[in-house]
Order: sequence, then structure tokens, then C-alpha cells
Amino acid sequence: MAQVGANSTDVQMPVGIPVGTLAIGKSGAANAALLAVAILAGKRPELREKLRAWRKARAEEVIKADKSVSGS
Repeated sequence: MAQVGANSTDVQMPVGIPVGTLAIGKSGAANAALLAVAILAGKRPELREKLRAWRKARAEEVIKADKSVSGS
């Protein structure tokens, strides 16, 4: 994938054409789904609460993993 070509497309988008640039592969797909849910959650309270709960659980997982690595 040509990096220069991919990056220049993002910076050339005119006003009114929002661009969300995400990684490719499994991580990119997961983050694209989370971005879509975050957008939809602006108008859908049930999605907003599910996303908040998911983010809280994920933050707790990261903190736990960090403590196991750092020894704190």
C-alpha cells in the first residue's frame, strides 16, 4: 500500500467530507466498529451505555495488565 498516496487522500478531503482513518486488519476492524458505535451513540442512549461499559471494562483490563508488567 502506497503510504504517500493514502495519506494525501486524507488531507485533500473538502469540508463536509469527514474522514476517519483507521488501521487495517483485525485491530482496524475492531476500532472501525467502535467508531461507528460512538457515532451512533450520540442519538441512541442504549448504545451509549453499552459503549461506556465496554470502555470501562477495557480500561480495567489495561490497568490490571499494566500492574502485572510493572509490578505495582
